[in-house]
Amino acid sequence: EFFLSSDKNFGRLVVHGHTPTENGKPDVRVNRVNIDTGAAVFGGPLTAAVFEDRTTEAVRFLKSILQ
Repeated sequence: EFFLSSDKNFGRLVVHGHTPTENGKPDVRVNRVNIDTGAAVFGGPLTAAVFEDRTTEAVRFLKSILQ
């Protein structure tokens, strides 16, 4: 919980999963991006994030629905 609620600068942007979001959308914070959108737990979309070298913001998110 400390990690999930922290706004601490970890020195790098942390991209992670293993904490499914209930709304099926990535959780984007200043220090981390959670891309676990609940595919395995809630039947939500499987999500990937696209980044470019010159920025730490995701360019876009790609989603797929598991059947």
